[in-house]
Amino acid sequence: MAVVRRVLAAALVTLVGAATLAAQQQNKAVLFQVFGGGAQHLRNLNTSATSEGIADFKTGLNVGASIGVEFNKYFAVHGDLTYTVNEARGASSFAGSNIDRLFYGAHAEVSYPGSEGFMPFAFLGGGGVTVRQAISTPILPTFTKPAGMFGAGLRYQVAQSPVQLIFEGKSLVYKWDRGGFSRTQWDVSYSLGIAYRLGL
Repeated sequence: MAVVRRVLAAALVTLVGAATLAAQQQNKAVLFQVFGGGAQHLRNLNTSATSEGIADFKTGLNVGASIGVEFNKYFAVHGDLTYTVNEARGASSFAGSNIDRLFYGAHAEVSYPGSEGFMPFAFLGGGGVTVRQAISTPILPTFTKPAGMFGAGLRYQVAQSPVQLIFEGKSLVYKWDRGGFSRTQWDVSYSLGIAYRLGL
């Protein structure tokens, strides 16, 4: 995991630099955002409740960050990192241990500046999600899958400030085909965040 962390840190630094440079060259604004909150799942791993029980996950946590370039007040493109952790439960070989998920990708965002600093927004994108059992000798093998991502939220622009307060809901869709299961998963996170707007 140390190598993964170093690669992710390097990718984040590169993304920050590229976004800032692109915004400066094109006279656009850059938005830096951090967030955190809860994480849940809309589907169980097994297709139905059986005598062996239901394989699913407890409510967990999420943290993340995104960097976006605003082309105008209605449209932006963001790079996105979101980490979630949930405890597995029920009829699975890895029940009782935490399952980490790391999403990394990009999304396009549309927003509508409203009155009194409020701006509703929606986004759609994709990338990859890496799933890992967070123990030293995992039963569940670590795997990475393509993932779709979409969501919506609300921004509040603090008056006379580059700071925004954010509420956001996000869903990831990906295929889980490990640990004896084959299921399209729908993961949901809900977050509060803060953003800093640099530029126009």
